[in-house]
Amino acid sequence: MPTLSELFNLDPNVERLSLLPRLRGSLPSEKSVMMPDRYMPDVIAPKILYDFIRAIKAPGRARRGEVLDEEEALNTALNMFGGGLATSGSVPIGALGMSARTAPAGTVPLREIQRSPLGFYSKVEEATLPLQNKGSGGQFLAQIQKTPGVKPEEIEVLGLDKFLQSKPTVTKQEVQDYITANKPDVQEVRLDSAKTLEREKLKNESFKALEQVDQAIPNLSQLNRANLTTFWAPGAQAGNVDDLAKIQALNLSESQIKAVMDYGAAVNRQRDFIESSNGYMAQPKFASYTIPGGENYRELLLTLPQKVEKGFTTPNGAFFSEADLADPIVRSTAEKIGLSPAFRNVGDAYRSSHFDQPNILTHLRANDRVIDGKKALFIEEIQSDWHQAGRKKGYGPQTETEAYYITPDGSRVSLGFGKTQEEAAAAVDPGWKNLVDIKFDTQTKKFGEGVPDAPFKKSWHELALKRAIQEAVDKGYDKLAFTTGKTQAERYKLSKHIDEINVTGRTNALTGEKSKSIALDTVDGQSIRLGVAANGLVDNVNDQTMNHLIGKSLDEVVGKELAKNIMEGGSQTISGKGLEVGGEGQKGFYDEILPKALQNLTKKYGTKVTKSKLEGTESKDSLAAKVYGRGETYNNLPSELKRKIDQMYMDNGVEVWSMDITPQMREQIKSKGQPLFATAPPLGLASQDPLEQFLGYQEAENDPLMQFLGYKR
Repeated sequence: MPTLSELFNLDPNVERLSLLPRLRGSLPSEKSVMMPDRYMPDVIAPKILYDFIRAIKAPGRARRGEVLDEEEALNTALNMFGGGLATSGSVPIGALGMSARTAPAGTVPLREIQRSPLGFYSKVEEATLPLQNKGSGGQFLAQIQKTPGVKPEEIEVLGLDKFLQSKPTVTKQEVQDYITANKPDVQEVRLDSAKTLEREKLKNESFKALEQVDQAIPNLSQLNRANLTTFWAPGAQAGNVDDLAKIQALNLSESQIKAVMDYGAAVNRQRDFIESSNGYMAQPKFASYTIPGGENYRELLLTLPQKVEKGFTTPNGAFFSEADLADPIVRSTAEKIGLSPAFRNVGDAYRSSHFDQPNILTHLRANDRVIDGKKALFIEEIQSDWHQAGRKKGYGPQTETEAYYITPDGSRVSLGFGKTQEEAAAAVDPGWKNLVDIKFDTQTKKFGEGVPDAPFKKSWHELALKRAIQEAVDKGYDKLAFTTGKTQAERYKLSKHIDEINVTGRTNALTGEKSKSIALDTVDGQSIRLGVAANGLVDNVNDQTMNHLIGKSLDEVVGKELAKNIMEGGSQTISGKGLEVGGEGQKGFYDEILPKALQNLTKKYGTKVTKSKLEGTESKDSLAAKVYGRGETYNNLPSELKRKIDQMYMDNGVEVWSMDITPQMREQIKSKGQPLFATAPPLGLASQDPLEQFLGYQEAENDPLMQFLGYKR
């Protein structure tokens, strides 16, 4: 086989691919690179390899015998070629240890883009692959922004625009490291009955194994039993030699040791299961808010992790950050007291009224059904308490920019403020603009009662849909489906939850102010009494579990229209059709926003979102008995009558939105995943944006589910 120098007539120093600078790993030998059978039929075209070698001349490294891996060879060469090299031959992606997903047409990828456990990856991170090795921040930002599929929201959430605009020069590695450190880590908590049953099963196995230990070693001291069952058995089973030695020191028989190790294995299975479930093993909370039928009900909560700060604590619990300990005097004093490594939560966590887990961006409630004869993942609800609260209350902390100038003696004089630099500049009196050197300072401040800031403000529903798509693909479903607006409106009508509302007047004996006393009688027999001030705010309740309603406006409890009727009217009783309100805002969301978003997210896979019907919620036997007499069953009917029952069964079915999981979708999403931020085009309806309309409805009317009864579910 000819050598490289013979192929290209090069200096022998260039013959070794170890000319290329080494960063990690090592490069296979020249023989392995050049032999076609090593990488199946594909080979690196000689012209490409020649360009690699010609582009990089570092004979000094070759003489020192330094080596590198293929990826770094390609990385260096491609950086010198401006980030990409059109290939005149076949480059075996598999030989580089990368998947085809990261290789744009005509280029060789430089590094693998990682997918999260939920199947998401970053389009911005992918857009950095063809960047040159070093450039200006502005140049890099422009290249990333014009990359197809990159969404401005992701750049904003990362803060990448500000980072790059502050960098006169920056390396590609610095940009990639920044993205890795700052991209949202969307996680999932699953609440489902199957998990709870599995937890109980594993717990019972642990108890039975503990009974076997007690029977096998009846005379074990209380202290040794506590150590054995809490620490030694699980530790030894996991491979801890110290714990195993402690067990052996008890001089147990072979059968006794077996009982101990079986117990350790049972405990570790239980612990591993709980850890793999994010620590949350609660039952799903809202299974009753579903269409009858369906199996395997669960609630999927997409969350952001709580930010933590690394530091140290003293024995009395005082926390010192690493920044605190930069002061030598503080460090010396703290070390004398005694320090232990510790973490503390940083920043505010958002907590929904509906779930115990913090920082839930959006949640899905789902179950399994059969639609059109196919196994379907069925979504009962998609919601974001966080962003609905954010739209109403605002997000905080927010930034405020100050325009100012510095006097000759060093004093700072404020000239104006604004949410942005442009707003602050506009707030400056024009007379100052030609007199002083105006500077700007952006500070983070808390405004009002805003909820913590969070990504996906207007795309949380797309995030939930993409997670549902991934779940359907990974778990072998043939369809993805969700409820219509009609179903949601019917589900959340106030009359579904409230039987009667009694309103009476009340007068403040000291001020003479007139207000309202309201009794809400629920369908399950409870009576909740609210006091509502003249300004429409709840000022007292008769049930401590309803304390969260104090300070809320009445329209947040019963809806805007009904609240207006109550506050403007006199004493009255409202029941029947008077309670047929609520839920109307769901129609725009479930019949416009979700179908169009799902269609746009998946149309490249040849999908179509259409209306289907769930199988009837009343059984065929029940229909047969109704039509043909008590005791009659479906199977006993002749074929002609069965067909009539079949039609009735379908006619009684609930209309839903559905989409087939196509083979193309299944294959591509399994291999590639989905971008975390890349999204469908704007919905662009002629009237108001449906998402704004939906959120606006939530602000104005606030479904009883989301407000009053939501806290009781």
